Amino acid sequence: MQNIKKMPLIAMIIMAFVSFSNLFGLNIAGLSVLIGVAFFFVNKAFEKQPFKHSGLDIKEIRINLKDRKIWIWVALPLIMDAVSIVISKLFLPEYIAHVLARTEIFVSFDKITLLVFQLAFLALGEEIAWRAFFQKQLCKTLPYIF
Repeated sequence: MQNIKKMPLIAMIIMAFVSFSNLFGLNIAGLSVLIGVAFFFVNKAFEKQPFKHSGLDIKEIRINLKDRKIWIWVALPLIMDAVSIVISKLFLPEYIAHVLARTEIFVSFDKITLLVFQLAFLALGEEIAWRAFFQKQLCKTLPYIF
């Protein structure tokens, strides 16, 4: 039972080391997301936590999307991305080429549907790994005092 309690801490340490692996010439930093997602679900199972308030509860998402105030927060990143792309096209066209060159090994640009799916899946995985697992476990491990 004691080993199970240490499991989130061990997973966090592994995630941190793997995420910095690019500094040592290893291109495996993306594995930290997979590790975090896996341990998010493993930890939920061991702690017998419901998905309510985890951000993955479909009913809660549906209720929140009915609130009109939330849509500004959904639209704002899309608007900011569009503004960023327009400004980049006008003033820094090399930036767009740089971003495309950096992301072409991760994301397929030939099929737009696949691109949207890949970006949504990768973003969701990153949020689950770093926010839902790592940050929550870090707060449990190192509680702040005010």
